[in-house]
Parts: sequence; C-alpha cells; structure tokens
Amino acid sequence: MTLAELRDALGLECTLPAIHYVLVDMGLTYKKRRSALPSKTAKTSPKRGGGGSASKAG
Repeated sequence: MTLAELRDALGLECTLPAIHYVLVDMGLTYKKRRSALPSKTAKTSPKRGGGGSASKAG
C-alpha cells in the first residue's frame, strides 16, 4: 500500500511526508518494490577469503 493509498484508506487529511515520518517513528519499514519471486540466477562472485593474521603465512 502506498502512502497515498494509506492516507485515503484511513481518511486522513495530512501530507504524505507526515505519514512517512510517523511510520518511521513507529519503527515500521517498507519495501521500495512490490513483492516478487526471488531471482533464480546463481551467485556470480566467489566468497572472499578470511582476513587478519590467521590467513597470513608466518
């Protein structure tokens, strides 16, 4: 539901940023895109090696 849809559904008379800030203060999060199935592509980058002194020859 978009902020505009939320405002209309609740019958509010306020700005969209006002709704946004209230939701942020409540700790609610949102997705920028509509829900979709996850991508079926494989990972393209290998895992990175560990860091620190344990990986150094010594």
